[in-house]
Amino acid sequence: MVVPVSMTSQVQALGLTNTISKPIGIVTTNGIAIYFIASHSISNTLVARAVNASGVEIGRTKKLVVMQKDDHYYVNFDFDEQTDVWQLRACDVRL
Repeated sequence: MVVPVSMTSQVQALGLTNTISKPIGIVTTNGIAIYFIASHSISNTLVARAVNASGVEIGRTKKLVVMQKDDHYYVNFDFDEQTDVWQLRACDVRL
């Protein structure tokens, strides 16, 4: 299942773009993996906010993301164990 991700203009100004994302985990972790591409080197804490089909926030987590210019890879954002990632319908990323 692909999950739409939006990024605030502040995150985009860091030089990050994303192409695809997907929920991860069932048993040991709950989260979302987002494929980022960095056009500039960055080292920032990003916040991922999980939203269900009704637009209600169902989880939030922070992650320090360190990428060099032209890096591109998945970054895993892990939510707490109560977050039901199978209700995840969208995610927004902010500073």
